[in-house]
Amino acid sequence: MKTLTPLLVVALLLSGCASNLFTKFYADYTKSAPPGALNKLLPYSGSTQVFRTGQPAADVKNMMARGYQCVGEANFWTTSTVTEVMLREQAKEVGADIVLYSSSFAGAKEVTVNVPYYVPGQTSTTSSTGTVNATARSNGGTAYGTANYYGNATTTTQGSIGFVPQQRTVEKYDHVATFWRRLKRPVLGARFDPLPEELRRQLGRNTGVIIRIVVEDAPAFVANILQGDVIIGLDGDPVVSPVDFGAKLERAAGRKITLKVIRGTQTLEIPVELNPST
Repeated sequence: MKTLTPLLVVALLLSGCASNLFTKFYADYTKSAPPGALNKLLPYSGSTQVFRTGQPAADVKNMMARGYQCVGEANFWTTSTVTEVMLREQAKEVGADIVLYSSSFAGAKEVTVNVPYYVPGQTSTTSSTGTVNATARSNGGTAYGTANYYGNATTTTQGSIGFVPQQRTVEKYDHVATFWRRLKRPVLGARFDPLPEELRRQLGRNTGVIIRIVVEDAPAFVANILQGDVIIGLDGDPVVSPVDFGAKLERAAGRKITLKVIRGTQTLEIPVELNPST
């Protein structure tokens, strides 16, 4: 993962795009989280690190292995400018400690753009001339006088804005940003799934879970549980499914347990010192 440059100018500049597209197209994963899942998130740290990724799938797994949970995603394409300021604004809004960002060219297209131009107002000048006669009376008599006058007046009407349609070629870019928050200390520190169909046939069993990710420095990591291990038992009780295994781990939190593990052609008994439930 690489740190982003201060400004991510990834598309042709067009006028008038003031909205934050990371906000407009944000999907909040916390709204569909299982009961109790939000309690496992630490509070927002107050600052966000932004990384540009060229390998989103690998970096997502890396984030999970580092003990982070994805809380939402923004996925869209645009021809407008996207900036890091927008990205950080949305990250602060949702409380994301880390953002993974990627962009890719999605093609070019012809669009009609209305280009503004100014139409100046019209200026006109009017002239006026004339004669003024005046009479003044007093106790001493009456006086008469005549005066000629002339002058010019200039007026300008208000200008206006017009628009001329023009064809331009603009580039489209796909943008994907995932927003991450650090998790509290896990009980086991491993992500697990149901056994895939091919593995069920290979092992001749439906029950158990497969380890997909091991969190760094967590109990599973310290006990040398590996990605791809199949967990089939906990303290002598069979592990049936991910839901069953998760419930058994919560009940055993804070204790030392023994996991029965299938690794390749071996069946192992691995002791694990679980963290307390938080």
